[in-house]
Amino acid sequence: MSRLGKMDLRKHVWIGYLAAGALLTGAYLWFPPLKGNGPLINLLGLSSSIAIAVGIYLHRPRAKAAWFLFIVGQFLFFAGDLYTYSYPKVFGADVEFPSLGDAIYLTVYPALVAGLLILVKRRNPRGDRAAVIDSLILTVGIALISWVFLVAPNIHLSGLTLLEKGYRLPIPSATSSSSRPRFVSPSIRESARRPFISSSAASSHSSPSTRPTRMRC
Repeated sequence: MSRLGKMDLRKHVWIGYLAAGALLTGAYLWFPPLKGNGPLINLLGLSSSIAIAVGIYLHRPRAKAAWFLFIVGQFLFFAGDLYTYSYPKVFGADVEFPSLGDAIYLTVYPALVAGLLILVKRRNPRGDRAAVIDSLILTVGIALISWVFLVAPNIHLSGLTLLEKGYRLPIPSATSSSSRPRFVSPSIRESARRPFISSSAASSHSSPSTRPTRMRC
């Protein structure tokens, strides 16, 4: 592909992906023949990993390792969806809780946080104590709200085993932790946003920070 053609593709491919993602998401939510369709939601989930890979190819970011980790995280999320949506059709029974799919969902967070930390480290290899303190203030505030409204009520639910309660606890904690690096390094958004733009449509249909908590809550 010529350099001119590649530049033109950069300008338009994300728009097409965004439009297609929005259209398919709308169909999943409101179009009767496809409403709640498992294969469609799995396709949307898988497309985010593919879109990030395409973004890496088109924009050649320096921090490729971070974006590969984002691919891993998004693919793990797709794998959790694939298990969760396919289990009833394959085995003719509801998915147990917690299940293998729930375990896969939990592995999404380490991959995404590791990618974010790499981007933060590239911004300032020597570290930024003031930014860390700022991010910790925000993280503690979010974690407190999460504990009061999400964690504590789950701990006191009756009829749940220790394993079931144990699965519910890491989700809010991982959500608040994964948000912290975003506040540490606002200046990396401009340099790092391009590969991620191409994955925003599919990722937005269901955030990894919210999808696991919807299950049996």
